[in-house]
Amino acid sequence: MTARVIAIHNFKGGVGKTTLTAVLGLGLAVNHRVLLIDFDPQMSLTQIFVREERRKEILQQSLKPELDKSAYALIRQSPDVIVENFTHVTKTSKDELKVSLDIIPGSYISTFYAMFKGYFPMFDEFSLKKELENFKDRYDYILIDTSPSDVVTIKPILRASDYLIIPEDGTTEAFNAMLIFIKEALPKHIWSDFNNPRILGVVLTKVRRNSIRLLSEHNKLLLDEIVGNAEIMEHVSDPPYFGADSDHPEDYILSSNKEYLSDLIWRNESKAPIAEVFDKLFIVNEKLQPDLYSYFYKVFYKLPEEVVKRVKIWEL
Repeated sequence: MTARVIAIHNFKGGVGKTTLTAVLGLGLAVNHRVLLIDFDPQMSLTQIFVREERRKEILQQSLKPELDKSAYALIRQSPDVIVENFTHVTKTSKDELKVSLDIIPGSYISTFYAMFKGYFPMFDEFSLKKELENFKDRYDYILIDTSPSDVVTIKPILRASDYLIIPEDGTTEAFNAMLIFIKEALPKHIWSDFNNPRILGVVLTKVRRNSIRLLSEHNKLLLDEIVGNAEIMEHVSDPPYFGADSDHPEDYILSSNKEYLSDLIWRNESKAPIAEVFDKLFIVNEKLQPDLYSYFYKVFYKLPEEVVKRVKIWEL
């Protein structure tokens, strides 16, 4: 299987994009070979899966742009990038469960050079697509965490992606940003040349109250906006929102009372905080799980399953 490249993007920031990428990546990695790529200058995905001391080394190296081996090197068509591995073994009462994935880390210093020093040379908008060909035989899924506002990387990322997942946090701002993306940006600037990326769907995130009702309402609102446009409908999964056709839509909503990233950043601990979350998914009985981690449980299984299912539908 050649890797399917999936971008996770919304032009609105703070919608749980990185958390969705991390959870989906771990969920897929239980049964598939997964590569994560961190193109968000905040480096949050890198902070989740790469130790603090190693992150410092990557940033130090990025101070000299010609030696930068973060994700941004792919945009410059440099195949010499860092690939970090994250492996964790959970010991259950019956056996051991191992999850392993790779990540190409990000660097906010690389973004600084691009934005303020004009370091980035002129590049082909298909540069990332070309470089990812070197990785496709090694993985089943490549997930790209994007920046909501980085104009340098977004078009190469979309050109390189087979599919797109849009996180939406239930706010008017996030919904409208998604709508403009689907109705304006993609048809006029991406789909006008090629069919990809197809939209696998929208994941509702961070909503704590009335989330099931909100999911149904936003799914209908989005359909009402696009149903008359044949080109858009040909690129969007049915239904657009994950879980909208399920008897248990709450299983597809990434929501909780937990702070999304502040407790997941891997600092100097011997074990990454997200590894502890992973442990609780299999060691703690579902009914006894503390609310702190409950939002991961079924979403961890259901979203990856639905992603694989929707990819297969598109490729029939």
